[in-house]
Amino acid sequence: MKKITSTEANRSFSKLLARAARGEPTEITIRGKVVARLQPVSEEDRQKEEVFLQHLDALKRKPVMNLPRLSRDELYDDE
Repeated sequence: MKKITSTEANRSFSKLLARAARGEPTEITIRGKVVARLQPVSEEDRQKEEVFLQHLDALKRKPVMNLPRLSRDELYDDE
């Protein structure tokens, strides 16, 4: 895994993204200590995002429910 300084990462961010797109992770260091890792998105994460977007789209298609505002006492009224 390639290691680069934060300064170098700042200067060549588009190159780092291209590396990640090719499947090559990169560790970013500050004063010699690894503080971040830029890596490709896993297929599992892509699938989770797709499922989330599908649910979000389904929610957007549902009608808005205009419910009346109730006080806390009205919500828990036992009558």
